[in-house]
Amino acid sequence: VSMKVVNFNTKSNATTDFTYSGGSGYTNGDYGADAAYLGTDGSGDIRFMLAGVTGTVKKSEVEVVDYSSVADNVSYYEVSGGQLIHYISYNLNEGPSSSINNGPAPSYLSEGVKYFSYDGHYFYEDYKTMLNDYQSGSNGASAVNCGNAFYNYFQFLDMNSSTNYSGDELDSILSSKISSSSSKLLGTGTLFVKYQNKYSVNALLSLGIAVNESAWGTSSICMDKNNLFGLNAVDTSPGQSANYFASVEDCIREFMSEWMADGYLSSSDWRNHGELLGNKGEGINVSYASDPYWGEKAAAIAWELDAAGGSHDYLGISSGSGNESSEDNTDTPSEDNMPPSDAGGTDDANDSSAADNDSDTDDPSEEDSDSEADSSVDTGNGSETENPTDANEPSDTND
Repeated sequence: VSMKVVNFNTKSNATTDFTYSGGSGYTNGDYGADAAYLGTDGSGDIRFMLAGVTGTVKKSEVEVVDYSSVADNVSYYEVSGGQLIHYISYNLNEGPSSSINNGPAPSYLSEGVKYFSYDGHYFYEDYKTMLNDYQSGSNGASAVNCGNAFYNYFQFLDMNSSTNYSGDELDSILSSKISSSSSKLLGTGTLFVKYQNKYSVNALLSLGIAVNESAWGTSSICMDKNNLFGLNAVDTSPGQSANYFASVEDCIREFMSEWMADGYLSSSDWRNHGELLGNKGEGINVSYASDPYWGEKAAAIAWELDAAGGSHDYLGISSGSGNESSEDNTDTPSEDNMPPSDAGGTDDANDSSAADNDSDTDDPSEEDSDSEADSSVDTGNGSETENPTDANEPSDTND
């Protein structure tokens, strides 16, 4: 087993292109520095596993380091208070600096034990054992949960499903979570449910994206341009390139209609890699964000909002509030649309519109990280955008 780590953080907030079996992809090392080392191909380029995708990257684009030199600094998972927390390294010269809540931890994982995984489905107590499985092409074979893959519930929930919350209830939840009276997300719950019911795009998951992209409705792009999702805010000029909307409602409507229903969630759209938030291996995250953990971050917001509302969506509890018209009250997603009950909770781009998200917070944590959605920029891996942020932190997406 080659005990090495691939370091993607070799540039300053810039995307790195790679190829994989499904095409081409891109990532940003400022949002996830480390990847598992799988060896080299015939050209000497580096094979790796990162955020659910197994790919190949030009050796000149990354750094390969001995595991022994960064053992304390690679990303890992740990159970804390019954929740599965993902600790992510942005810089292999120091310990992980970001944590993402993946929801209720599965019973086979123990509190206080450090687990390794680069797909978020199979977990290993020993880094070498994990690399052995990855390098031999038998992912999960020696994992502690061999044969019982974990799926973060909201990260892999069908985006075409509906929330159990009414618009008024989402407004109440947002009011309880947002401290800034100037936040443009306040009072938007009814709008998210309105357009969920019109375009079949989940309101709670869409809110998770909006919160992640706009720093709870307070990022400069959101405040100046009514742009909740960092749409078209590319890495090189996020504030300038981001789309302007006449109102917050216009932004929500366009996002759920054009970007989601007729875009990322449409089987005829090149950006469609699955109707879920996902990761770099499947879902919206593949072509929407350079941040390899963008899907997890949006899902973490969904977990937070759902917990504040009584976990109605995770537990499948109908609100039955009667506060809104029947069109705002939706049924629990069918079993066919739901990830495994134990859940705690490909990359490509070569055409037009995609997303890159932005926020202007200091730390792309699960509550205020940002990304941008770009719909017409050509960068990254043949996808079309770079994702910047309009603040101090690297943006997390691009296309």
